[in-house]
Amino acid sequence: MMDKYCYSINDGEYYYGCYDSREDAIENGKDDLTAEIDDIDLAENKTFEILTAKCDFYEPKITKYDVENIIESISDCAFNYCGVDDCMDDLSREDIKSLEETLNEAFQKWLKENYKRRFWGVDDVQEHILTHDDLGVKNQ
Repeated sequence: MMDKYCYSINDGEYYYGCYDSREDAIENGKDDLTAEIDDIDLAENKTFEILTAKCDFYEPKITKYDVENIIESISDCAFNYCGVDDCMDDLSREDIKSLEETLNEAFQKWLKENYKRRFWGVDDVQEHILTHDDLGVKNQ
Protein backbone atom coordinates (compact mmCIF):
# COMPACT_ATOMS: atom_id res chain seq x y z
CA MET A 1 0.00 0.00 0.00
CA MET A 2 1.27 3.45 -0.87
CA ASP A 3 1.83 5.96 1.93
CA LYS A 4 -1.19 7.99 2.99
CA TYR A 5 -1.21 11.27 4.91
CA CYS A 6 -3.50 13.04 7.35
CA TYR A 7 -3.60 16.49 8.95
CA SER A 8 -4.25 18.13 12.29
CA ILE A 9 -5.24 21.71 13.01
CA ASN A 10 -5.44 21.21 16.78
CA ASP A 11 -1.86 20.58 17.90
CA GLY A 12 -1.97 16.90 16.98
CA GLU A 13 -4.85 15.98 19.26
CA TYR A 14 -6.89 14.68 16.33
CA TYR A 15 -5.87 13.85 12.77
CA TYR A 16 -8.25 13.88 9.82
CA GLY A 17 -8.44 12.50 6.31
CA CYS A 18 -6.39 10.00 4.43
CA TYR A 19 -4.71 11.59 1.41
CA ASP A 20 -2.23 10.50 -1.23
CA SER A 21 0.30 13.24 -0.40
CA ARG A 22 1.21 15.71 2.31
CA GLU A 23 0.26 18.50 -0.09
CA ASP A 24 -3.26 17.10 -0.44
CA ALA A 25 -3.52 16.85 3.35
CA ILE A 26 -2.39 20.48 3.73
CA GLU A 27 -4.90 21.71 1.13
CA ASN A 28 -7.76 19.93 2.89
CA GLY A 29 -6.54 21.13 6.27
CA LYS A 30 -6.56 24.73 5.03
CA ASP A 31 -10.34 24.59 4.60
CA ASP A 32 -10.85 23.45 8.19
CA LEU A 33 -8.32 25.93 9.50
CA THR A 34 -9.91 28.83 7.62
CA ALA A 35 -13.27 27.95 9.19
CA GLU A 36 -11.68 28.19 12.65
CA ILE A 37 -10.08 31.62 12.20
CA ASP A 38 -11.80 34.42 14.09
CA ASP A 39 -11.49 38.21 13.97
CA ILE A 40 -8.87 38.26 16.73
CA ASP A 41 -6.62 35.92 14.75
CA LEU A 42 -7.04 38.12 11.70
CA ALA A 43 -6.29 41.35 13.57
CA GLU A 44 -3.14 39.97 15.19
CA ASN A 45 -1.59 39.04 11.86
CA LYS A 46 -0.53 35.71 13.37
CA THR A 47 0.61 32.58 11.58
CA PHE A 48 -1.23 29.28 11.66
CA GLU A 49 -0.06 25.71 12.05
CA ILE A 50 -1.11 22.56 10.28
CA LEU A 51 0.53 19.27 11.18
CA THR A 52 0.76 16.51 8.62
CA ALA A 53 1.68 12.92 9.33
CA LYS A 54 2.04 9.61 7.61
CA CYS A 55 -0.85 7.28 8.42
CA ASP A 56 0.43 4.17 10.21
CA PHE A 57 -2.45 1.78 9.59
CA TYR A 58 -3.48 -0.70 12.22
CA GLU A 59 -3.76 -4.14 10.69
CA PRO A 60 -5.61 -6.49 13.06
CA LYS A 61 -4.29 -10.02 13.23
CA ILE A 62 -4.35 -13.11 15.40
CA THR A 63 -1.21 -13.40 17.51
CA LYS A 64 0.43 -16.27 19.35
CA TYR A 65 -0.96 -14.74 22.55
CA ASP A 66 -4.50 -14.90 21.10
CA VAL A 67 -4.03 -18.55 20.09
CA GLU A 68 -2.76 -19.44 23.56
CA ASN A 69 -5.86 -17.78 25.08
CA ILE A 70 -8.12 -19.76 22.72
CA ILE A 71 -6.39 -23.01 23.67
CA GLU A 72 -6.69 -22.14 27.38
CA SER A 73 -10.38 -21.35 26.94
CA ILE A 74 -11.00 -24.65 25.16
CA SER A 75 -9.13 -26.49 27.92
CA ASP A 76 -11.22 -24.71 30.58
CA CYS A 77 -14.42 -25.67 28.74
CA ALA A 78 -13.29 -29.29 28.51
CA PHE A 79 -12.57 -29.33 32.23
CA ASN A 80 -15.93 -27.73 33.08
CA TYR A 81 -17.83 -30.05 30.74
CA CYS A 82 -16.22 -33.39 31.45
CA GLY A 83 -13.47 -32.92 34.03
CA VAL A 84 -10.54 -33.26 31.62
CA ASP A 85 -7.82 -30.87 32.70
CA ASP A 86 -4.99 -31.57 30.28
CA CYS A 87 -6.73 -32.06 26.94
CA MET A 88 -4.46 -29.66 25.02
CA ASP A 89 -1.27 -29.74 27.08
CA ASP A 90 0.61 -31.80 24.50
CA LEU A 91 0.45 -29.22 21.69
CA SER A 92 3.86 -28.40 20.27
CA ARG A 93 5.13 -24.97 19.26
CA GLU A 94 4.63 -26.06 15.66
CA ASP A 95 1.00 -26.99 16.41
CA ILE A 96 0.38 -23.55 17.94
CA LYS A 97 2.12 -21.80 15.04
CA SER A 98 0.04 -23.80 12.55
CA LEU A 99 -3.17 -22.88 14.37
CA GLU A 100 -2.11 -19.21 14.42
CA GLU A 101 -1.54 -19.26 10.65
CA THR A 102 -4.83 -21.04 9.97
CA LEU A 103 -6.82 -18.65 12.19
CA ASN A 104 -5.09 -15.62 10.67
CA GLU A 105 -5.90 -16.77 7.15
CA ALA A 106 -9.58 -17.17 8.05
CA PHE A 107 -9.62 -13.90 10.03
CA GLN A 108 -8.03 -11.89 7.20
CA LYS A 109 -10.56 -13.32 4.75
CA TRP A 110 -13.38 -12.39 7.11
CA LEU A 111 -11.98 -8.85 7.56
CA LYS A 112 -11.77 -8.30 3.83
CA GLU A 113 -15.36 -9.43 3.31
CA ASN A 114 -17.03 -7.90 6.38
CA TYR A 115 -15.01 -5.17 8.00
CA LYS A 116 -14.33 -1.97 6.09
CA ARG A 117 -13.19 0.38 8.87
CA ARG A 118 -9.54 1.41 8.99
CA PHE A 119 -7.67 2.90 11.89
CA TRP A 120 -4.29 4.49 12.03
CA GLY A 121 -1.77 6.06 14.30
CA VAL A 122 0.57 8.73 13.02
CA ASP A 123 4.23 8.72 12.16
CA ASP A 124 6.66 11.23 10.66
CA VAL A 125 4.78 14.32 11.87
CA GLN A 126 5.73 17.57 10.14
CA GLU A 127 4.77 21.12 11.05
CA HIS A 128 3.66 23.58 8.38
CA ILE A 129 3.38 27.27 9.23
CA LEU A 130 0.88 29.17 7.11
CA THR A 131 0.16 32.86 6.76
CA HIS A 132 -3.05 34.69 5.96
CA ASP A 133 -1.98 34.73 2.32
CA ASP A 134 -1.43 30.95 2.34
CA LEU A 135 -4.98 30.52 3.59
CA GLY A 136 -6.46 33.09 1.24
CA VAL A 137 -7.88 35.26 4.02
CA LYS A 138 -7.33 38.96 4.53
CA ASN A 139 -5.93 40.23 7.79
CA GLN A 140 -7.65 43.25 9.22
